[in-house]
Amino acid sequence: MAVKLYQNGKTSVEVGNNLGIGAELVRRWSGELTKSKSRSFPGNGKQLLTEEQKKIVSLEKVKVFLKEFEPTQKITTLNIWTIRI
Repeated sequence: MAVKLYQNGKTSVEVGNNLGIGAELVRRWSGELTKSKSRSFPGNGKQLLTEEQKKIVSLEKVKVFLKEFEPTQKITTLNIWTIRI
C-alpha cells in the first residue's frame, strides 16, 4: 500500500506521515520492489525460492538426516520416505 501510494504520485514524506513510518523506509521499499519485481515482500517470513534453491534446501535436509542416521540402522525404503523434507 505504501509503495503503491508513493508510485502513484504522493511524496515519500506524505506517505510516511500518513502511515506513521519514515520517508526513507517508503523509498527503500519502493526501490526493493523495483529491483525484485514480484519477488519482493513474500510475507510471513517465507523466502521465495527458485526451483534450484528449493532443491538445494531439500538436499541439505537429507544431508543432515544422513549425518545423524545411526550407521548400525538399516536404511529401508519405508524410513527414507518418511523423512520430512
